[in-house]
Amino acid sequence: MTLLVLGLLAIQACGDPAQPLAVWGRAGREPGEMIYPRALAKSPDGSFFVVDRAARVQHFDSQGKPLNLWQMAEWSQGKPVGLTVNRDGNLWVPDTHYHRVIVFTPDGKEIKRFGTQGSGPGEFDLPTDVVFDTQGNIYVSEALFRAGVHPRTPAARLDEAALRRLFKAVRAVLRLAIRHGGTTYLNFVNFWGQPGNFRRKLRVYQRTGEACGRCGASIAREAIGGRSSHYCPECQPAVGVRVRPGARPSGRGPRRA
Repeated sequence: MTLLVLGLLAIQACGDPAQPLAVWGRAGREPGEMIYPRALAKSPDGSFFVVDRAARVQHFDSQGKPLNLWQMAEWSQGKPVGLTVNRDGNLWVPDTHYHRVIVFTPDGKEIKRFGTQGSGPGEFDLPTDVVFDTQGNIYVSEALFRAGVHPRTPAARLDEAALRRLFKAVRAVLRLAIRHGGTTYLNFVNFWGQPGNFRRKLRVYQRTGEACGRCGASIAREAIGGRSSHYCPECQPAVGVRVRPGARPSGRGPRRA
């Protein structure tokens, strides 16, 4: 467990919460010092990032040695409250009060930024965190099914109506997944050691050959970009899309009442 306190970053042992394994930093504005640290994110290489109330982002090695520091470009409206490191090691910062996300390299070079205030596609309302799911294909398959979009459809071919359906479907699927604690197929458990229950809500993922609950057709599976995509060939028609031979299972499953 990690505790963020004024000017200190404490890593606690799970067995005895009164005995931290390590304490790094102190109050201040110099490298290695912090003003009310707000969030921490660990990198795949064992290093980690911390953002504090002064809108400063610091990069530390696995032993707590400061590597580098940079200031967010704007902070008068508010400071970030969350950090996420992608598997490539880049840092994604939800710039909460500016309704956007900014991506940095580990040394603080800005790669890109996106988002504006609003409730439409690509818009945010005070974003507080960014999440990358290692099993993202689960949620992609489920969202595409709800939106009626074939997984091989190029994004440029989606009209406004399809984009809006997909946007609403993504939000609905993620909200439902969070509500049910995620999806457990192997060994994923939450902080309390409990598996996710979203598997019971899946409509197409890992249901190859089963009857679609909406139309009765057999669910198909196809490898796209090295990941498994599951879909209903009837509810998600391949209009103007080339489908690999053998992607659709033959026959139809029994219709549900």
